[in-house]
Amino acid sequence: MTTHTFAEDSGKLVNFATGVVLPSSIAEKLLASTDKGRKQMKAFVEKRLNSDETSIWDPVTSLKIKIFSTTKRRQG
Repeated sequence: MTTHTFAEDSGKLVNFATGVVLPSSIAEKLLASTDKGRKQMKAFVEKRLNSDETSIWDPVTSLKIKIFSTTKRRQG
């Protein structure tokens, strides 16, 4: 089955180059990643720059958000 991105309005995230359709659970997390990144940045500033709660040199926790390249190519 071939996916024609412009002819189909499925509401799903589709990679133009590979045809990979992200599962809804991964797509929701990917779409929310900007907000999560902003919250993490705000926490960084508050805890490391505006106070001495955490050292500026301590490691920052990765959000580990899955993207298209971490999703397998669809079979078809």
